Amino acid sequence: EVSGGLKTGLNVSDFVGADASPGSGGTKASGRFDHSLGAMQDDDKDGIWEVVIPLKQHVGVPAKPTVSPGARVHAGDVIADVAEKDLGVPIHASINGVVGNVSGVSIEIRRG
Repeated sequence: EVSGGLKTGLNVSDFVGADASPGSGGTKASGRFDHSLGAMQDDDKDGIWEVVIPLKQHVGVPAKPTVSPGARVHAGDVIADVAEKDLGVPIHASINGVVGNVSGVSIEIRRG
């Protein structure tokens, strides 16, 4: 079911171990899915300790990282972007934490 552009009725198992390869649309996360909001929650009690965010999430070019390993980010910060002339969208941090591995495929963020 889709509500307000968000898929609802998902379980944590829908996210844990999801494919985070380019173009898959998957994001690896371990944590709690809040069914009332239809989205992953970012608070220190949610159990999410690390996310791996793919840089290619749709048709278009992969976003280019704008952060480096060790950078501290907050949920909502832009962590990757595309050139104005390219088709694509900025990628935002989904949790507060420290950037881990940054590759041409994904960005890891660990809570801490």
